[in-house]
Amino acid sequence: MVKRARAGGVLACLGVVIGVSVVNGTSLAGSSVSNGNHVDREATRRYLAAERTALVGSRGAMLLVYAAISRRVDSVERRCPAVASGAPRDPSRWLVEVGLAETLLVSAAQADRSVTARLEQTASRLRWTQPRITHLVHQELLAGDTLAHRKLPDICMSLQEWARDGFRRVPQTLKQFSREVAPFSEAPGVASVLARFERTDEKREVDRLRGLVAKELMASILSGRRRLLEVVGL
Repeated sequence: MVKRARAGGVLACLGVVIGVSVVNGTSLAGSSVSNGNHVDREATRRYLAAERTALVGSRGAMLLVYAAISRRVDSVERRCPAVASGAPRDPSRWLVEVGLAETLLVSAAQADRSVTARLEQTASRLRWTQPRITHLVHQELLAGDTLAHRKLPDICMSLQEWARDGFRRVPQTLKQFSREVAPFSEAPGVASVLARFERTDEKREVDRLRGLVAKELMASILSGRRRLLEVVGL
């Protein structure tokens, strides 16, 4: 159960990469703000327009994402093929596999960085009447920016260290990287708190694009992960 939860968290990070809102928060559900509030509706309209542009850009940049992941796997294949062959199926192996998937996640975030940067520039100027909503929006985008700037560990060095240790302990560098990335799976979603200000046509289009981009990103990550594990012998 823990394994499934953590793996799901890794994939949930994909939403943060492009500013896709994951519906997971209802802390503002009891707010007394009117649905017709002009300031909040206008801020939401501008945010959705910027997000729609970013999502279209992310779809256009999907080949760059795929290429970034492929380059990372190709590098490992050249430098340390089958380095982890013989690793036992135990908690250490699973944590290493999660860490490897997280390196591909960050590679995807870095490849999509120019697109998300434009969304952040627009959103940084937006303000809702409730400071909490503004904070949630900015916090989500900051999480994506921080993820994209995360330094990647050297996979071969980490796996070689693991092999020398007899596959007993997760390499410290990979463990630290995984610890730094993990909180992004819990980044707050803003879709639910903005829903009250959205027009139906805007919401439908952005939701459609969110689904398409998330699906394509997930496919790239899972494909890269599958190949990477095969390359290193896991």
